[in-house]
Amino acid sequence: MDIIGIDLHKRESQLCIVAGDGGVTEQRIVTSRERFTTVFGAQPLYRQGPVQDTTGGFMARQLAVHPRAACYVSMLRLGPDANLELFAYTAPGQRRVVPDPRSPGGHELAFAVRDLGAALAWLDGRLRVDRVAAGSCSVRTAWGMRLRLVETAGDGPQLGELPGLTGVARASYTVADLGAAVAFLTGTVGGQLVERLTDTAVVRVGPTPPVELRSRAVPGDRPRNSDVGGHHLAFAVDDVAAASAHLATVPGVRLLGTPQVIDEGGPIDGVHWQYFTGPDGFQFELAFAPPGLPFERRTSAQRFRAVPERI
Repeated sequence: MDIIGIDLHKRESQLCIVAGDGGVTEQRIVTSRERFTTVFGAQPLYRQGPVQDTTGGFMARQLAVHPRAACYVSMLRLGPDANLELFAYTAPGQRRVVPDPRSPGGHELAFAVRDLGAALAWLDGRLRVDRVAAGSCSVRTAWGMRLRLVETAGDGPQLGELPGLTGVARASYTVADLGAAVAFLTGTVGGQLVERLTDTAVVRVGPTPPVELRSRAVPGDRPRNSDVGGHHLAFAVDDVAAASAHLATVPGVRLLGTPQVIDEGGPIDGVHWQYFTGPDGFQFELAFAPPGLPFERRTSAQRFRAVPERI
């Protein structure tokens, strides 16, 4: 699993970058990226955009968004074992209200800290702390993204300005059908079930932070990729076309478009990718990033690679 994309791809990307008047600018994606860089110690990798198709149906076919949607993308290396992709979309009919975290489409990114009390003291006056429970707290950023701090014993190096921060603890997603989501991630994807309770489950897929799945508590519609709060989770594979062909045989999976290769001379020229939906419409992506991408020649910061490089 290569990208933990809040498409959050933890699209609170959008979420982070829609201005009060509804406008979206590249400057706002820079602002959110700088916040992650300063507070959470993220390493900027590249920016690109706008990604758009002004006349055809590429955006609708490949990303399930309005044909005239456009987005800016910023990729960050987040700690020792995660990549975070932030998106800023403009799209006709875009929903700009962040989904209720208890409804399908709700999600949050959890960070591991060594001392929750010290982290809370530092956050006072900087970010809004919504809820504090034993060993964790929920945080809402100024740009709309939901985060969680989890007190975790560890001896990893300090990241960013937040005291005791050592990395990503997990990515959490609210789903309509917990059993189906667990079956997909442990069966089709091959993840390991770490914990299973009545309303939650934790699955580890590869050498990355685990995925927490939560059963919905309130009804709601899953956001589109271009909506504020839209998101997807990306899996690193060594052959996107072969993985796509296999998924085409899996009941309940819907492939979006066809496997794509980025060949426009940008920072990730040569990347292979394809989106698909799994149980209850959850958005996923297949991605293969060959070694030696153009952006890697201009920065010492590198993507976390979850699979061996293909030669």
